[in-house]
Order: sequence, then C-alpha cells, then structure tokens
Amino acid sequence: MKSIDEIFEPKGTPKQLLKQKIVRLNKGKRELRMQGFRGKEFAIEVYKLKRREDQILETGVLVSYRKANKVVKEIIHQHLLETGKIHNFVKRTLDSRLHDLNITTQQFEQFALQNNLFGRIYANIPGEENIFFPCQLVSKNVAWISKDQKGVYRYFTKRPNGRTIGFNIFDFIETVEGIGIGTHVADSFIKARQELAKLFHILELHDEWSLQENQKYEYNLDLLQDGIARIKQRQPILYDYTKGFVPLLILLNSWGKEHIYPKFRCNGEAVFFVSSTELKNRLGDLYERSTITRAINMLALIGLLIKIPHTELSDELWEIAKGIHGGRKGHKFINFYQIPRYTDNILAEAEQVVTNLLQHGMSNVGKITKEKIETFFGKEYALRVFPPTRNIEDPPKADNFDDIPF
Repeated sequence: MKSIDEIFEPKGTPKQLLKQKIVRLNKGKRELRMQGFRGKEFAIEVYKLKRREDQILETGVLVSYRKANKVVKEIIHQHLLETGKIHNFVKRTLDSRLHDLNITTQQFEQFALQNNLFGRIYANIPGEENIFFPCQLVSKNVAWISKDQKGVYRYFTKRPNGRTIGFNIFDFIETVEGIGIGTHVADSFIKARQELAKLFHILELHDEWSLQENQKYEYNLDLLQDGIARIKQRQPILYDYTKGFVPLLILLNSWGKEHIYPKFRCNGEAVFFVSSTELKNRLGDLYERSTITRAINMLALIGLLIKIPHTELSDELWEIAKGIHGGRKGHKFINFYQIPRYTDNILAEAEQVVTNLLQHGMSNVGKITKEKIETFFGKEYALRVFPPTRNIEDPPKADNFDDIPF
C-alpha cells in the first residue's frame, strides 16, 4: 500500500502523464467546438493545446486534482487510525424530516450530493463553504468545501506543493468510517449510502430501476425452479439440451439478483461479473471448471446469458476489469454479464438455436467451438460468445479531471 505522502505526490509516471494529456486534449477540443471553432481556426487552437500539453508532459507533473478512489480511501482511513485522528470524527444527531418522505434512492443521492452535509454530520468539520481550514483527514494538509459546476459539494484536501483530492459526501463517509474497505467499489458505495440514510432516520430507500431488475431475476428463478415443467412442455428441445445446466443458470440468476448496483448497468439493464472459479466453488463437484466455461459460452450463444463487449462498458466498469486483470500477461479480462427476462420469445429463439446446433453435430457443449459457430451461424452469433475487448491502454471515454471549485 502506498504511503499517505505518495498519494499527494505531484510527479507522475509516463503512463499517467500520457493518459492525462489525452484526456485534457479531448476536453480542450470539446470546449473549442462548443465555442464555435471550426476548420483552420480549430486546427490552430488544437495545435496550441498540444504544445501546452507537451510542455506539461516534459515537467512530469500531474494535474493537481484527483477524485478519491478506492485506494486513496483505504490509505487515508489507515492514516486516521494510525494518527488517532479518527477519534475527532464525532457524528451529530440529525433532526430531519426526510424520514417522513417516501424518498427514492435517486432523490436521496441528489439531496446528499447537492447539499453541504459535511459539517452537519461531523462536529469537527466547519459548515461554511469556500474557507480554508486545517484538514481533518490528513495531517499537514489544508482543506475547504466547495460546490462544483454540476452542483456537487466536495471536501477538498491539499498538500502544499502537492496534489488535491476531492471527496463527495459518500466518499467522505466511506473514508472516515472505513465502510467497504477491502470490498467491491459498488458495495462500499451502497453501504455508505445506507449509513447516511440511517443518519437521516430513513429506514428504506426505494429504487424503481433496482426493483424492476429484481423482479426480472425473480421471474427467471421461479421459471427455472418451479416452472421448469413449462419449459419442458413448450420448448422440449431446449429443455433436453440445457437441463444439465439448470443449477448453473439458477446460480447465475441468483448472483445477478444479489449484485444489482445502479452504477453497474449497460443499455439500461444491470450487469454483473463473476469468475468461473467462484461459480465452481459454489457449485462444488457438480461441474468441472472447464465445463462451466463451455456451458457459459453455450448459454451466451443461445441467448439465455449475454456477454457484454468490453467496448460497451462504462469507464468505471472498464477500470474494474483492468484492476482485476492487473496487467498480467497471459490472463484474460473478466467478463461482464447481463441476463434477459426469460420471455416466451427469448425461450423460443433459444430453442431454434439449439435445434441448429444439433443439426450441425454439436450435441453437447464440448463440441461447440468458435470455428463452428462462425461457419454455421455467422460472425454475428460468434460475437455473442466471443465479444470484442478493449486494449488495456485505451484512454477513458469521459473526462475525469474536473476543475477544482474555489
């Protein structure tokens, strides 16, 4: 783990500096287009931008601001424990009428982000905005609270001649309370949101999107557990081909149901990831690990499971994939999955694909290969099983280097 001093170090690695240059250039180009620059004038201004960024690259200094990520939160929380500063954070008793409202998750998140709650929650944090005060998180640092252009309040901590790190209220609670340390990014966010809701005496948050996703998984599980006879009657060919993998399908749907996170979505629907090792551990001796991998490919081919191309992932999900991969040569990136609602149309299409598999001699999952899929089904179906990925060096799609308020 990095030291507390290292995360405020302004010097960057060549990889970090190049990524920063690309992001800032893209941001500059967008701003120029919004200002109406076109043609030759646009090209001249872009050239000036590149010259400036090249000069910054030569200095080896990163932009001064970064948002708090998982690593930063863990390091600062450890610093709070080691220095005893953790004892300074005493939570106030909040008197709020939010608990009287039937508030949705989205409404609560908007309220939390767009109100200055830092001082309302913690007695040692000033309630005023845009004033400097000794940082309560990190020794030697100065801090302030400001609202950005999107209306989000952040607690900023800055090291003299070093970098600045910003925390929204959920980041701040995760860091101070140590919520979700060592767990998944989305898990820690949800726990921080629950902690904040509890402080406002809110017993339950209602999320319409999560409710719909939950209902989809419940429908599928009911069908696979109690309604399997219906599939056997209506889609007998599909049933015979997949009946040996119903426990795997149940586990995948159960896993998806347990991991519904608002930030984990693609094309409006929930996505999740789970390794074949985790599936093997939960299924015990029912299947070999290689059989699980082949069965997942089969389920993706017939449309009961969807593999999300890495090229369609949000930057946040792609960063998670890269983090798990760790840059290890010879290792594949994790797959992100989506599960459709098992409607009659989905099941009928799946049965038709299974019928074609049988006609071409692929009587079991061990006989399904990429070559055969491309030959008998075409490249479109092959992409269902082997979706395109991104290069690990691909720059983010969106700009993460926001200007610092105040």
